[in-house]
Amino acid sequence: EGDYAQLIVHFGGLLQAMYTLYMSMTGGINWGDAADELGRVHTWLLCFYSTFIAFSVLCILNVVTGVFVEHASAITKFDAVNMVMEEL
Repeated sequence: EGDYAQLIVHFGGLLQAMYTLYMSMTGGINWGDAADELGRVHTWLLCFYSTFIAFSVLCILNVVTGVFVEHASAITKFDAVNMVMEEL
């Protein structure tokens, strides 16, 4: 029981696991700490967790960032067109 106390804190229930995954993705906790606890149980859990973190941080968050940058670029382009029209 004592060896798995941190595992239960991070992954003791569905909501706790979801919260740990969210915090790991967004930098709220060091994802390595939670990964180490999963690695003690089984190596495959560590692989799945690391794959989730890599996918979510590298893919999903980059897509979300890209959407915001594209939107900001469109607003800036529209503003530049308006400034040219005002000059004429």
